[in-house]
Amino acid sequence: MRTLARRVSIDLVGLPPTPEEIHAFLDDAAPGAYERHVDRLLASPRFGERMAVYWLDLVRYADSVGYHSDNSRTVWRYRDYVVSAFNRNLPFDQFTAVQLAGDLLPDASTEQKIASGYNRLLQTTEEGGAQPKGRPAQGRPRPRQPAPERRPEAHQILGATSARAVASR
Repeated sequence: MRTLARRVSIDLVGLPPTPEEIHAFLDDAAPGAYERHVDRLLASPRFGERMAVYWLDLVRYADSVGYHSDNSRTVWRYRDYVVSAFNRNLPFDQFTAVQLAGDLLPDASTEQKIASGYNRLLQTTEEGGAQPKGRPAQGRPRPRQPAPERRPEAHQILGATSARAVASR
């Protein structure tokens, strides 16, 4: 039984149980002892942290921009939102909708705006590099390019679609 308590604790919260938790589990002879042990672990804030790891890895969460300069960036509120969403057992459709377009929802709450921090998680480079200026090597002026056709941005389309999906609930 000690091994069972240890394994379920590591699986659900990522930490071994404390000696007190093991003793409480072993001393509970009433029917449903295992279920009560699991319920205590699921109620722990550590459960959300453990489950959030998989999502944060998937969306490439990092406290720095990556690439060459690896400068830090402030997106910890997004991380805390994900942990909180797991701890509250937020339905997956709401969880993903607010990340994709929470800032575009009508009367968006602070939490919904923070959730849309997902859109800032892309890796970027801040080097800039060499930018061509002036005339091409042959000395001729560049031909003028026609203006591109105006199209709605992808985030506007996603935002409208997501807002309709959340509003129809």
